[in-house]
Amino acid sequence: MTSTYFDVIIVGAGPFGIIAAKTYLELNPTATLALLETDTSLGGAWSKNRVYPGMYSQSPLGMIEFSDVPMKPTPQHYKNYVPAHHVHEYLALYAATHIYDGKSIKDRIRLDTRVVSVQKLRSPRDGTGSESRRRGSTWVVGTDCGQTMVCSKLMIATGITSRPYIPFFNTLDFTPPMLHTKDLARLAPMFMESEGVRNVIVIGGSKSAFDAVHMFISAGKRVDWIIRDKGSGHAGVGLAERTPVYYKNSHQILSTRLMSKMSPCIFQPHDHWMHFFHQTRVGRWATDMVWNTMQFAWLKAARCGHSGDASGARPQLP
Repeated sequence: MTSTYFDVIIVGAGPFGIIAAKTYLELNPTATLALLETDTSLGGAWSKNRVYPGMYSQSPLGMIEFSDVPMKPTPQHYKNYVPAHHVHEYLALYAATHIYDGKSIKDRIRLDTRVVSVQKLRSPRDGTGSESRRRGSTWVVGTDCGQTMVCSKLMIATGITSRPYIPFFNTLDFTPPMLHTKDLARLAPMFMESEGVRNVIVIGGSKSAFDAVHMFISAGKRVDWIIRDKGSGHAGVGLAERTPVYYKNSHQILSTRLMSKMSPCIFQPHDHWMHFFHQTRVGRWATDMVWNTMQFAWLKAARCGHSGDASGARPQLP
């Protein structure tokens, strides 16, 4: 079978796949490069097929976009958090306007193409059977379209949300329709508009679970929200407007250099600031004061003590 040779193949055309392609082509503009995407739309979690009503970004303008092209504001923003369709449009425009050797990143994306096999060969070859133009290992990639592609470099940029995890219920009596939030945009309208669906159970505590709970409650459904009692509970909750005047939202506070030094992250360089905040009495007092204040504000915003049911959602803090 005849195969097609590429210098680079990137699996996934979400934000990471797009920026990986851009970075490589900036350094090697004449390279042959292809992005393989299972979905029929680029964007990964921000694909137009995965954008559901009420879906907003978790990061604000100035932090969600790529550094070389600022994301334009939109009237639909809230404290600089933008609707998901705005993020998708940004990624689509970014891929279309970054052109290398006469071909944009968007032109290099092969949509509706699932990778089904990857094989590493020690004998380099290209699609014609001749010696590869580059020495070293060669990757042979097979797709569900029956295509065989060969490359000298393979990047996996599929992210952590590309494959749904749905719990198994071992009972024949429990047979309601089930959907994953990956399919929320496609199937949620059917559930919300159906008069036969009156009760909805949401399992999980991530951002998409918050969105699903809000979506179905807004549609007049009775919602039971189940979060396992082992672990840290649901995702953190904070009010965007509860910030000092200088900052536009809470993300900007957490992204300052000062706050990074107060974080116990092992990847922070051990400099004088880290020593002060974590290994001196005054520094520990200041660090504890800052985090306790923020923790109090977040718990108050989440209203964990508002009712008996809500108190069960309080994170299990050490």
